[in-house]
Amino acid sequence: MATRRSLRADLCTTKLLASLGIPLLLQLSACVFANDTVTLAVLLPVSGARPIGRTVGSAVAIAVDDINADASLLPRTRLRFVWSDTKCDETQGLARVVEFLTGDVRVDAFIGPGCDDVCQSAGLLAAHWNVPMVSWGCTSSALTAGDRYPTFARTVGTLTLAAPMVTAILKHWRWRNACILTSTNVNWERAAKAIKFNLEENRIHVRFYESFEPGASERERHARMVETTKSQCRITIICADAGDVRSILMNALKLDMLSSSDYVFITFELSAEAHVAANSWMGKFDPPETDPDAFFAFKGLLNINIGSLQTEEYKAFKEKVRQRMADPPFEMRIPKKNQVGTQDALLYDAVKLYALALHDHLQFGGTPLDGMSGPIFIDAQGNRAPDYVLQNFKDDFYAFAFYRHSDGTLMVNKSYVVIFPGGGTIVPEDHPPCGWNNEFCVELMGNLDI
Repeated sequence: MATRRSLRADLCTTKLLASLGIPLLLQLSACVFANDTVTLAVLLPVSGARPIGRTVGSAVAIAVDDINADASLLPRTRLRFVWSDTKCDETQGLARVVEFLTGDVRVDAFIGPGCDDVCQSAGLLAAHWNVPMVSWGCTSSALTAGDRYPTFARTVGTLTLAAPMVTAILKHWRWRNACILTSTNVNWERAAKAIKFNLEENRIHVRFYESFEPGASERERHARMVETTKSQCRITIICADAGDVRSILMNALKLDMLSSSDYVFITFELSAEAHVAANSWMGKFDPPETDPDAFFAFKGLLNINIGSLQTEEYKAFKEKVRQRMADPPFEMRIPKKNQVGTQDALLYDAVKLYALALHDHLQFGGTPLDGMSGPIFIDAQGNRAPDYVLQNFKDDFYAFAFYRHSDGTLMVNKSYVVIFPGGGTIVPEDHPPCGWNNEFCVELMGNLDI
């Protein structure tokens, strides 16, 4: 196959990045010539099922500007970037990667993708072409296979790493019982099993665990599962993509589980637009007229997402991301009512990580990068053990708690008023008033005079 990539780039990319301690990226610091320009191809989903690029994309521009302004980092090299919309779709994402690899402009590295399906395929293509790829949003455990993805790394980790946070959340509200509904997608099922193991290890009872095939074929099963959870649990953890979550919550709405604030649903990595039917497979079955009901069903949802501690520096950075999104090359305004995506710092750090690799600053097992999203240490599989935020859906997702992975600490903003499904602000119990087996009312009934 003919290629337009330069011989210099091919020679450089064959060098593995020992400075990151993983077979990733490349040791370009020995290959970059004076006055050279390094081009980054940024892969963002700004449409489709998970359009988070619309609220984080400008983090790339900020990172590139900061790196180019730092004379001590890459003094004789300038970064530039081009970008394209993957639509969070495997076919579209692969097409964009091929266009970058075979186009007239030499691409030295990819920043992204941000969706697992695109990452798993694009990562293989990047490995074949010997091009480094640093993802800011892919959590698939399949990407840990270093022999298949030798040029891949990420500023996030696998979803299984979120298990201790789920336990910390339940402990925070003194919930000792839960149900788990999981997609059979390998990434979700691995995460669900890790969560179940961690909960039970901490003496939290998983009363009901059920898996289902992702997508439209299981709509009737969703209804049966939700009916079971209503009789078994007040706290339900859903490990699934947006379409399946929407279907489950719409069934919960039909069963009147979302009006009394008695039930809680915990999800992962949802965007604020996940309730819109057209953004998932639900669009083939539910007309747009159902979106207001879905919006109501999502209110009070607790959503775990990768995120950063809300320091003053980070708050200023988020405001800068908001402002820069309106500027070229993105020209997408973030409405004031909408939040900047929690992946903004991860995207910034993906660019910074690559720049540090060029400069050969990192050593195997050495000092982690002090990134915008917090300390970053990349392990031997190219993964990062990330920090997480807990979000609450009102008219958007609002982060109110931060989980620090390094020491397992859950920090909750006590001034934030959490709403639960139905709009209540009182923390629900994890059981009915008399318990699941009438255990809390036996003594009372025994003392009644007959």
